[in-house]
Amino acid sequence: MINEIKEILHNIKEQRPVKDEATIYGNYTTTTKEAFYSDAEQQYEVRDYLKTCENVSTVQSFMDFIKEELKRRNKESGKLATVIIDSNGGKFTADDDFQRGNCKFTRSLSQQWIMFRDCIGRTYNHEEFLRLLQSLSPSIVDFKELYPNFLDIRIIGRAETISKPFYVNGENEEGIKLKFKMRGGEDESIILPDTFKITLPYAKGNYDKLYEVDVNLVYDNRCGVNILIQAPTFEQVEEQALLDEVDLLKGNLSQYKDLLVLFNF
Repeated sequence: MINEIKEILHNIKEQRPVKDEATIYGNYTTTTKEAFYSDAEQQYEVRDYLKTCENVSTVQSFMDFIKEELKRRNKESGKLATVIIDSNGGKFTADDDFQRGNCKFTRSLSQQWIMFRDCIGRTYNHEEFLRLLQSLSPSIVDFKELYPNFLDIRIIGRAETISKPFYVNGENEEGIKLKFKMRGGEDESIILPDTFKITLPYAKGNYDKLYEVDVNLVYDNRCGVNILIQAPTFEQVEEQALLDEVDLLKGNLSQYKDLLVLFNF
């Protein structure tokens, strides 16, 4: 019995410590953490930091997260923290050393912006075009004065076109002129606008700033009147909207002198 007790005491004496310290290597520095011995694995294991990534959809929420996360980590200068902005949004890491304090920014565009962007380069018949105008009415400059001009398309009905669309730029007439043979046999001409302006909010949460786009209309008289929508300057306008968002972010984070801000677009 005494020998058995001695063996038990000896085994207890030889047991490994329940916990120990382990060195954790970051990208730039090292730190120590408690490592706990696992009987099942017969080795020490480090309990990893809780890794989470927040998701936001507006630049304002993105900036708020960055400020609060740097504050909680006592990073008054933004040292070893990085912001990356791209055409879809961006991402932020508060601690580049150990990859902690992450946030992903996925930009949520305004519905008007998406609707107009998706119609560029598409051809619409007159009924489809009128419905599109109604959907975009909050963004169309002088919509109430412009829309009745496009309603003239309705008088065409199933009339036969007898001339190709041609530009008119006279003292009293300006736009695209089309001539039709009506059902009663008489000829009738209508002049339709060939361009208009649209002012759009870019991203949700930033509706106080509008961007102006020139819209060109190309008419085709095959099978009635079809209208092609063109916006040659839209790409430049979209780029400016993105640059304005970048300037907003940079201005709000200017107090963090060591914060790395990168642009990827």
